[in-house]
Amino acid sequence: MGELFIMKKLAIYPYNIRFTWLCRSIVEGWNLEYEDVQLFAPVSHGLEGKDASALDGGVPIKRVVHSLINVINSNDIDEIIIDYDERIPLQDYIKIVKVLCSYIQVCFTKAMFFKYKDLLPENGKVLLNSEYAAINTADKCQLMEMPVPVIFVLGIDDWCGKNLLALQLREKFSRETYRAVVVSNMSFGETCGCVRFPNVLFDNIDPSKKIVSLNQWMYNLVKKEKPDVVIIDIPGGIMKLNPYNFSEWGEYAYLIAMSIRADLGLLCLPANYLTTEYLAHLESICLYKYNISLLAFGMSNVDLSLDHDTRELIHITLPYSHTKKFIDDYRKAVDNPKIIFSISDKREVNELTQKMIKTMEQDFR
Repeated sequence: MGELFIMKKLAIYPYNIRFTWLCRSIVEGWNLEYEDVQLFAPVSHGLEGKDASALDGGVPIKRVVHSLINVINSNDIDEIIIDYDERIPLQDYIKIVKVLCSYIQVCFTKAMFFKYKDLLPENGKVLLNSEYAAINTADKCQLMEMPVPVIFVLGIDDWCGKNLLALQLREKFSRETYRAVVVSNMSFGETCGCVRFPNVLFDNIDPSKKIVSLNQWMYNLVKKEKPDVVIIDIPGGIMKLNPYNFSEWGEYAYLIAMSIRADLGLLCLPANYLTTEYLAHLESICLYKYNISLLAFGMSNVDLSLDHDTRELIHITLPYSHTKKFIDDYRKAVDNPKIIFSISDKREVNELTQKMIKTMEQDFR
């Protein structure tokens, strides 16, 4: 008999803009680890009684921020994440942490742990290797800025056409006389002229060391190859799609984004996922979780669904006409649509490349 999967109720203190994407994913049912989320902040933050969307200006999240005192009195929480905020006095932090650790699971972000590690209770959990961890290597070393534009090509999983898009972009840039280097771990990538990521990305070492090593590796690669633009095909997906598989939460995307600043981002997804609400959700994840500003969304010809019997994601390749219909319907229905394109439409990819060149032309050497 399989194990019973019980979803937990989460609290966040103090609620800030770094957690808007997480809050949306729980409330809107895309995060299947938590059943509910409660938000708390000091009265001085001016958020009490407001919808959680007050911080990012997006669509309402339908979760109200409560004052600090309510978090102590709540008995309907399984776990709380506590983040560092310089506006909160030390004595207030220590008081709330000691009370909470006596009866629920308390998790500290890495920023919180490094700031007050000698004062925090030993039974608190430190989020060293999770999607909520605030890995701040800038406090410990100076990361190098890339001297050329960097484009991130991401996908909600590995089968959404991002490999093909990265190669197409390199070809389009080449036709415009710009030399592009593609960094990718796609199958047979080296035979296509791609540069593979270093082993340090996949080694079992401290995340902060990975970030520093990746940054230095990329900087040396740019100095050696002297490209006009770097296209990074991010391994894996950006989020957890399969509730039965907890090994994928966007770890590689997070580490690469923390080590290398993206000038532009493109996100690939199946066309059957194309809704205004879902695009806004994905945009929020990329901006607040990975610090990536998305220029456009690439629609693939892959239909993605979850088979609850086998507990596996199913990928089915569909005709281009299927993708085109989703795109056309979206553009007709939305007054101010996001920039979307079909990955398999060479004309649309070429138009996107021209838009990217125009956006970044002042950064080209």
